[in-house]
Parts: sequence; structure tokens; C-alpha cells
Amino acid sequence: LYVLRWSRRVDARLRQDAETLQSAQSFNDAILMTAPIAMLAYRHDGQCVLANPAACELVGYPRETLLAQNCLTNPSWQSSGLKDKAERTLAEGGDGAFETRFPCISGREVWAQAQFVRFVNHGVPQVLLMLRDISGTKRAIEALAAQERAFHSLADNLPDLILRVDCSGRVSFVNKAFESALGHPASDMLGKTIEKNYPDGRFADLAATLRRVAITAESAVIEQIV
Repeated sequence: LYVLRWSRRVDARLRQDAETLQSAQSFNDAILMTAPIAMLAYRHDGQCVLANPAACELVGYPRETLLAQNCLTNPSWQSSGLKDKAERTLAEGGDGAFETRFPCISGREVWAQAQFVRFVNHGVPQVLLMLRDISGTKRAIEALAAQERAFHSLADNLPDLILRVDCSGRVSFVNKAFESALGHPASDMLGKTIEKNYPDGRFADLAATLRRVAITAESAVIEQIV
């Protein structure tokens, strides 16, 4: 009778432990499957063993295709430097966050903020890759840089004197005509206020007008002898 009661207690405890384990597994799976960050896990031999829906959506490949990949033999991983980072993470631990880019299945280039994390599963070291899509931000930066280059090209070929300052009053651009007229190299002016560049006060009215425009966002016209 004692042995029977003890056996029933053990069975009940085992069932409780199994239910607790299953509940924890379901909780982890729910987080993994709904996380907006792409996550991929690889064994120490490079074989992909986990890919969440966000990863599939980011790269445009089905889960089965990602699970069939090996990060240590994948040509795109070798050319992008991801292979070296994965191997270093497996050997030494986390490699910190970094930016990377790669083509997805549609041919569109994806920019991502990435991070490798080393973990151990059943005594075997593995690596987790987390990816956050920053393609939109990168494209916006590139578009802004293209607009800036176009502005510089236009302004440098105009005979008008063009000076641009930011909202704090610091010079951010001077065209070639301005440099030539005042004999003041643009490299010496950038990042400084007009008062700093011309302490003799010759552009005091201009500086005051620019400050007023920055505050009110209203245009202004003044005459200035240079």
C-alpha cells in the first residue's frame, strides 16, 4: 500500500512537471512566433535549426528553405562577413550589434541591424541571430544624401552668394561664389556661427535676421554689403 501511494505521488509529480515544462515551452513559442524581430538559430556546425515568421518575412524565404541552410557554407554569409562573426560568437560569445545588408528573394536589398548571441542547448553551443529591418531608414538617409549632393552641385554653379545655417545659427554650407567673394574658405566657416566667423560685426544684422527666421519660420529680406 505504501509503495502504491508513493508511486501515485511520483506519477502526479511527473505529470505536473511535464505540464509545467509544456506551459513554459508554449510561452516561449508564443513569444518567438509573434516577435517582430527576425530570429534564426544555428547549431555549432552551422545548420539552421530555428526560424521565426519575422525572419521568413524579412528575407522572403519559406521556413523550410531557411532551415535547410548552413550559415558556415552559405556564400552570402561568407561575402557579407556574417560567417566570421558567427564563428567568433560561437567561440567567444556575443559580438555586439552591427549593420549588415543582403539580397532577399525578390532581389530587393535588405539593410538590417543584427546581433549574434551564443547560447548552449543540451550541452552544445549554438548561436542566435537577431535581425531588425532598417531598410526604410537607410533608404531615407541615402535619398537625403542624394538631395544634398544635388543642392551642392546647383549652389556651387550659381553666381549668387549662398550661405546656409542651421537652427542654432551655425554655418552648414557655403558655396564657391561666397568663398571667392569674401576670401574665406568654407572649411574654416563650417560649424561656427556668423559672429564667430566674422567677429568684427559686419554681418551682425544678417545673424540677427537669421535667428529671427529660425524662431518664427517666416521669410525675410535684407540688404547686406559684403
